[in-house]
Amino acid sequence: MLRWCLKQRVLKENHYHRCIPDGISVTMVFTVYSSVNMKKNYHLCLSAGDETLFRDTADYHRGFNCFASALHKTDATGLAETFMSTHTHMLVQTDDPDEFMYTFRRAYSIYFNHKYQREGRLGEKRHFSMEVAGYHHLLAALSYILRNALHHGVVSIPYAYPHCSVNAIFRK
Repeated sequence: MLRWCLKQRVLKENHYHRCIPDGISVTMVFTVYSSVNMKKNYHLCLSAGDETLFRDTADYHRGFNCFASALHKTDATGLAETFMSTHTHMLVQTDDPDEFMYTFRRAYSIYFNHKYQREGRLGEKRHFSMEVAGYHHLLAALSYILRNALHHGVVSIPYAYPHCSVNAIFRK
């Protein structure tokens, strides 16, 4: 039995029965992939606890750069993000949400600790992570993330908040 598998991405198995010239039959199992991108969607959140994650505009810019860098380093895709002063919400397609958050958090913590002469972990000990499964769950997560500033009373319309991807998605 021969099994062909690419990075643990299994969708369905097709069995093929083959007769070779000497009369011995061989059954081979091949894994067939309907899509190259088998990554799952995750809603990720990092909370500051009793701190402030982003104190000025430069911090927000560095946060977005760390987000982009973490996407690149972990081969993930960012679907939406909102950076509030005390927490972040991100919708990411990835194979490993913990690796993505580790990469993002480590890069931003190094910057933040150096800038504000502090040491140690930034934010709460553990980040929030939820797999987003299904079309309706995806829409609900996108709506929550893109309207987070509105939800917290920071702005009256989502487009007014500059530290969110809502303008990049819905405006020219």
